[in-house]
Amino acid sequence: MKEPTPETNGRAKSMLTDPQKHRFDRLFDLLDADRNGVIDLADYHRLGDVSGDDLTPQPGSAAGEPIRASFTRFWDQVVRPLDSDGQGTITREQFVTALGQMAAQPEGFDTALGPAVDAVFDLMDLDGDGQVREDEYIQTLTVFGLTPAAAQQTFAHLDNGDGLLGRAEFRSLARDFYLSDSPDSIGNLLFGPL
Repeated sequence: MKEPTPETNGRAKSMLTDPQKHRFDRLFDLLDADRNGVIDLADYHRLGDVSGDDLTPQPGSAAGEPIRASFTRFWDQVVRPLDSDGQGTITREQFVTALGQMAAQPEGFDTALGPAVDAVFDLMDLDGDGQVREDEYIQTLTVFGLTPAAAQQTFAHLDNGDGLLGRAEFRSLARDFYLSDSPDSIGNLLFGPL
C-alpha cells in the first residue's frame, strides 16, 4: 500500500481552521515577491536581502546572511518535501499544507521555525536595541506590501500598551500566528489584517 505523501494526505490539510487558512494565505501573498503564484527559496531570501535602518535592497549582504540561513533551514525541513515535481517551487496549496502540517505538530515549531522567527525580529529591529517600535514595524511591513495605515492599525492591536514588541513577545505572537486555531488570537494579525 502506498504511503500518503504530504501533498496527498488530506488529513493534515483538513485540520486547518479558517483563521489558519487565512493567515497562511496572507503569508503566502507577502512572500510571493514576484507575484508569479509560487514561492521559491529566493522569495524567502528576499527577506534577508533588505537591511540597514532604511531596509534598502542589498542582495547577498553579510547583514542578511542570518535570515537567509534560517529560512533555508526552514525551507529544507518543512517546505522542500512538498516540492513533488522537483521544480524548486511550491504552490499556495502546498504552502498552506506545509504550514498546516507544522501546526499539527507544535512540538517541532521551535526547531523548524524558531530561528527564522528570531531572524525576522532582528530584521524589524532596525536600530538593534532589542525592541521593535511602531515605526520600525510599519517600515518593515510596508516594504513587504502592507499599507502604512494597515501596518499602524495592526501594531496597535499587537502592542500590549508599552509601544514596543520585545523578542519574547514577538516569539509568542509568532507561535500563535503559526499554531493557534483560535479566531480570537492576537497572533493572527502578526503580519497584517486578514
